[in-house]
Amino acid sequence: MNTVVRECINFKMNDNGMVDVLEGDKVIGEVELGVHALLTLFNGYMSDDNIIEILSELTQLDKDKAKKMFDKITENYKYILEKKDSVFRNFDVFINSKQKVNLNRLRAIVPKFLVLSLTRDCFMQCRYCYAGARYCENIDEAKGLEIELIDKILKDAKKLGIRHIEITGGDPFIRKDIYEILQKTVEEGIHINISTKKLLSIQEIKQLKQTGLKSIQISIDTLDDYIAKYLTGIDDFAERMIEVISKLISNGIDVTVNTVVTKKNIKGIPALIIKLNNMGVKEHMISPYLRTLGRHDELLFPSEEDYKLLEEFVYNYEGKMNVNYKSPKYEIKSKTLMNISRCSGGRMGLVIIPNGKVTICERLIDSEECIIGDVKKQSLIDIWNSDELYNLIYPKRSKFINTDCYDCDDYEKCILDKGLCYARSKIAYGTIYNKDPLCPRETKFMRFV
Repeated sequence: MNTVVRECINFKMNDNGMVDVLEGDKVIGEVELGVHALLTLFNGYMSDDNIIEILSELTQLDKDKAKKMFDKITENYKYILEKKDSVFRNFDVFINSKQKVNLNRLRAIVPKFLVLSLTRDCFMQCRYCYAGARYCENIDEAKGLEIELIDKILKDAKKLGIRHIEITGGDPFIRKDIYEILQKTVEEGIHINISTKKLLSIQEIKQLKQTGLKSIQISIDTLDDYIAKYLTGIDDFAERMIEVISKLISNGIDVTVNTVVTKKNIKGIPALIIKLNNMGVKEHMISPYLRTLGRHDELLFPSEEDYKLLEEFVYNYEGKMNVNYKSPKYEIKSKTLMNISRCSGGRMGLVIIPNGKVTICERLIDSEECIIGDVKKQSLIDIWNSDELYNLIYPKRSKFINTDCYDCDDYEKCILDKGLCYARSKIAYGTIYNKDPLCPRETKFMRFV
């Protein structure tokens, strides 16, 4: 069950610039415009977790603080809210007595974050790579965004007040100038999240420390070298990466670990959690394997029973390290509008790919339909405010002619309010302009997680 506004409750702008809370025709309270905007999030189309995620994005608070904000809202307005399934409400958000907007379609005035994909090249040959990265043994052959362009992007981002950049690839550490890039980003006062599978040497770790970087995300899926080689193509990867993590921590760099859950490694993840906790890792993000437009193997999907066992272990885990894991089983079993995840692509941030083109999602870097700008020719704010981006995230019905979406009564709720997952549509139908394959109206089943 999710938290929703009670079915008997409605809102109406009053003459004092406030919003009346109505139970039927009776006024039972009055709230400020900002509070009313928050309450309309509880519309039944979004789960409690969705709302917490939105609060985190809008306020730039971490998930724990956003959860506390959520709890405070639900406690203070419990006379308006209730726990219930299958209740869907449509609300307007009032700006003043003459204007109103749909909160679900609001987007940030400027991007809140950037994803900077520095290269398509990588040291690894991971079987599950969503980016379909190119294997590259020679660091001198790695290609990607020019350093001068990166410098321009960083300065542009700082002017807009962007405080967070995700640096990805391929593997960004395949670039010889990665330490210069990191130092420039730190000097601009922008928080960095950078992920790698590179087996960093002690010299590279010290060089990393000198850039001013405070934390790094390391990817390791198992403690078993045989399984690690199957997944990454690298000999002795697990043992060597554990040594890298230990050296990073001992040199004062906080480590977050990401693990992709597959059928091959899921049973060993509890042992990995215990090991990482004992080593002093700050956070362990456990990411279920996804069907993507990159490399895919149907045999990598874990069984539902294995997911249940992992979920049980995580639920009972009591270590100091934060374990970030959400069981995907509801996506396997059910197809409801409410359970289709909300898309923030183009609403909260932008993705810049190695050729300078801009898109809305890392999983769509090869989809020309989703290119909405070019940082070699445009500023970030010009791309953010472009017709290309607006038309992509708020598409016209005419784009969906000859699909189930075209005549669907939920078109606005699903595609305009929640945001269609173009990646899933592209995978399932070969075009972004078709229904989400998780749509309740789709009779064929395709497993994505």
